[in-house]
Amino acid sequence: MLRNAETYNAELEAYKAGAIWESALSLVQHLLNTQDLNNVQVGTLAASLNKAAQWQSAIETFQNTKELADTFMLTHILGALGKCGRGVEATQVINYAKKEAIRFDSYLYNAAISSVCSSLMWEQGLNLLEKALSDSHVSSVSRGAADLLGTFGRLQESQKAEKVFSNYIQRFPNDIEVYNAMMHSLNLCHRWHNSLSLFKSMAQRGLELNIVSFTNAINPMTRLLGWQASLRIMKFIFQRDYDGKDNRHGNVMIALNAFLSSLSNTGHWKMGLEMYREAQDVGYKVDASALGSCVRLCLRSREWSAALGILEDSMRKGVQLDVRSYNLAAYCYGCGYMWEKAVKLLDPTLMQRRNLFANEFSFSIKTRCLMLGGQWHRAASLLRGLQSKKGSRTLSLPLAHTLVTCLLRLGHSDAAIEEFELQFTRNLPSLTLVRDILRAASRRGRKDTIRTLTERLKTVGVEISTSDNKRYDTTTNAQRVMWRNLSTTSDHEDL
Repeated sequence: MLRNAETYNAELEAYKAGAIWESALSLVQHLLNTQDLNNVQVGTLAASLNKAAQWQSAIETFQNTKELADTFMLTHILGALGKCGRGVEATQVINYAKKEAIRFDSYLYNAAISSVCSSLMWEQGLNLLEKALSDSHVSSVSRGAADLLGTFGRLQESQKAEKVFSNYIQRFPNDIEVYNAMMHSLNLCHRWHNSLSLFKSMAQRGLELNIVSFTNAINPMTRLLGWQASLRIMKFIFQRDYDGKDNRHGNVMIALNAFLSSLSNTGHWKMGLEMYREAQDVGYKVDASALGSCVRLCLRSREWSAALGILEDSMRKGVQLDVRSYNLAAYCYGCGYMWEKAVKLLDPTLMQRRNLFANEFSFSIKTRCLMLGGQWHRAASLLRGLQSKKGSRTLSLPLAHTLVTCLLRLGHSDAAIEEFELQFTRNLPSLTLVRDILRAASRRGRKDTIRTLTERLKTVGVEISTSDNKRYDTTTNAQRVMWRNLSTTSDHEDL
């Protein structure tokens, strides 16, 4: 049976709806080989790749079918590149569109600006936004403008953000999405007064404030007006029931996250716990992110038992935990000296049954809990296994610090010194570990290690007195290092 273009189009649409981008890609490749491909089919494939964030297949599709490129296809190609932070590749696509005089509409402008801003390439984004604002046929570029303002916020460029915002609202004075983005940008720059003033002006202008607007106001209100002000906002959000009536503007959990985070420096962890439980009682489906914010709030006040209680209670209520939640739970067990429970919780087999995979913090917490229980050999073996799995001996600074400490405690001085020299080629660890390595080097007669490490310490403003330096060179009896010009110490706590 012969298949026509309409049949192929329908098949591609079905693949897109089912998120089966591999089949869509295979079909387009077949049509390309038989020279039966048209721009509608390429556009449908591009939409599938955008939906699945498959940037490599997206750029390959663009390269193979650029003669069929149109506004729709390029919008989705840039969408896929933007989701994966591929600003350089996005610039190539944008330049091709300009060269071939492909018409930029609102969708293409938004996709183009967002794609370059995903790589913090604000100059290109600003240039595109200015062209969009000067084009009378463009109805709105709110998404692109919002992403550009967010980029300026991440770069701490509040003045540039204010200039862009001022130019934008002259053309689109009632675009609530861009007002929200400007508030968020000011918050990132810690311009709390400006952010709160903008929020008040939005209300005075009669703009229809949504949950994003109120969420952006929470942090400035807590800092400037006190936590009671932001609590009133949370109560108002619960009363408005945004999840039921206004879901397209965001999720209540985002607001709850912002509220819990804003309390982190106030010491009012009980209020955060109360609001978290109220959200559950009202009927909201609490997610792992909100749970994590609540637990971290408790831990910030050193209330590890309360943090552990809310974790266990949430697990009983069926909250879907992510790997960060498991890490937090294990950390709480460690704080309570229940190291065995922590190690069991982070067992890789049990985690994989829940489709979770340990990350760097999982290994860090697990090894520290093993050390807490005096399981130095198990901790060292765990990190040696991680090195083998990665195919590289290089570890992050916290894990390297732990491995060297374990080797020293096991009496493997030569291995500890070797690992120290390998792991800390650029940055030095805590001075406590440096002292222990110097002691080990003294016992093993490693004079070269002592001299090299002493010189490295001098470069960062830390000196060993002449008598101690000589003592390390001449005696096997380790002595305490006498530090001079020491301003601060850190122990690389990344839990």
